[in-house]
Amino acid sequence: MTSANHPSQYRAAQFTKEGGLLEVKTVEWKNPREGELVIRTHACGLSSLDQITRFRLIEGVQLPATPGMSVSGQVVQIGGNNGRFKEGQHVCGLTYEGGLAEYCVLRQDHACALRQQEGQHDPEVCVEALDATLRRFQREQKEDQDERRRREEMNERMGLKGEGVLCVYGEGGLARLALDILRKSSKNEGIVLVTSLDRFNAKDYGIDERDILVIGKQKVDQELRKRGGAKLVIATDQPREGVEQTLDGMRYGSDLVLLNPRKDRILQLPIANILARNISIRGAPWPDRRDIERVVELAEQQKIRVKVGQFRFDQQQVNEAWKRIEDQDRFEAPVVIFQQTGQAA
Repeated sequence: MTSANHPSQYRAAQFTKEGGLLEVKTVEWKNPREGELVIRTHACGLSSLDQITRFRLIEGVQLPATPGMSVSGQVVQIGGNNGRFKEGQHVCGLTYEGGLAEYCVLRQDHACALRQQEGQHDPEVCVEALDATLRRFQREQKEDQDERRRREEMNERMGLKGEGVLCVYGEGGLARLALDILRKSSKNEGIVLVTSLDRFNAKDYGIDERDILVIGKQKVDQELRKRGGAKLVIATDQPREGVEQTLDGMRYGSDLVLLNPRKDRILQLPIANILARNISIRGAPWPDRRDIERVVELAEQQKIRVKVGQFRFDQQQVNEAWKRIEDQDRFEAPVVIFQQTGQAA
């Protein structure tokens, strides 16, 4: 298929009312603007970030709206071609426009070419975890000697020795993917998992059993402090318990990066802990093309893959995929797979 013979309409899964179920609707074709491209979607990964769309958790979300941020597919139309992409090329990337559709729009600076057709690899958490880690290291490298000395002195006063550890808070496949990326991209730092569930084992997560800290079974703050404290915590899921313990185990000048919200959970953060430790709390930084290229290359080189639960693109299956987001009994990340013809599998 080329830009000359694309369809005038295609199917997209949409939330049509706040808190409602996904409905597969026919929508009109939208030509890409300058700096954009249209792909025929091969795969779309869902995450809890899509709850922002379903429940209109922020101002500006208009319904109907299509969820799905991480996609892979084949380029069918290019807006203002700058020579980086060509029609027929396989790409992956992140989209604001909603990827759970037979076709979707990507900004060219949020997409990268795939060496081979993948179709099942969700780059979202890879990119967020890697980007957060690299930004953290880059910030430390840019600190002058006085700033670094002050931070080290504060950590020593708090009884924290050494360089500290990197920490993932969460469970399941997305936590495993974040652990893999941190392990492959960090500078030999220790890496631990803080989780409220113990139904998965060390083999599932690919780390030593001693580095899995289960809230309610272990004193998380003490275990983190024994390791020098956490200098970076990546929460792949919105924390539901053990937040204060985790913050108590963080280093002075550390970062807490939140990747996914939960509509049904109220997150209460102890202000005193944040102020006393000068903890920075932020969302996942939105990556650019270079970040995505870097993480895809890393994933290919290191054979990093998340376990995937595959679903067809039809109304029943996309809602089953959505339910999987909230199912803590599953390890697989929900990914909707499209046939290359654009029809349901």
